[in-house]
Amino acid sequence: MKRIENITYRKIKLADKDIFIEYRIRFLQEIQKPEGDVITKNLEDCIREYFEEKIPSNQFIAFVAEKDGNPIGFGGMVIQENPGHYKLINGKQAYILNMYTLPDFRGLGICRKILTLLKETAFEMGIHRLSLLATEMGNEIYRDFGFKEPDWTYLELDF
Repeated sequence: MKRIENITYRKIKLADKDIFIEYRIRFLQEIQKPEGDVITKNLEDCIREYFEEKIPSNQFIAFVAEKDGNPIGFGGMVIQENPGHYKLINGKQAYILNMYTLPDFRGLGICRKILTLLKETAFEMGIHRLSLLATEMGNEIYRDFGFKEPDWTYLELDF
C-alpha cells in the first residue's frame, strides 16, 4: 500500500456540513448513477436538514481526512438505539455510511484509518456493534477490518 505524508484526520463539525454534503452526493452519484438535477437538489436539501439536526446531537459522527487543508476522504456513522437483546444488551449500535475517498487518494489506508477512528469513538460511547452496506469496492477492506455477515437475514421493504 502506497503512503502519502501529512494526511490529517479530524472529527467534522456542523460548519463542515456543506463539504460533507457535496462528498455524500459524489459518493451516491458514483454508486447509484442517478439522473436529473431536481432529484439531486431535493436530496441535497434533505441531507442538509439531516446533518443540521444530527451532527450537533452526536447522532451522526464523521471524520474527514485532509491533505494540505483540503478534504480527501470522509466516513461517518449514524448512532442507533433500539431495545436491548441478548447479543446487544444496551441496544446501541452504529451504522457506518458514506465511506468515500477521492479517486486520486484511494489505496493509501484512508478508509482504514477513518474506520478505526469511528470504531474507537463508538467504543467510547458504549457502542459495541458497527454495521454497514458494502460496495464491491469496499467489501474486501471491510472484511479485512473484521466485518462479517450478520447473524440474521437483513430484509427491506420500499413503498
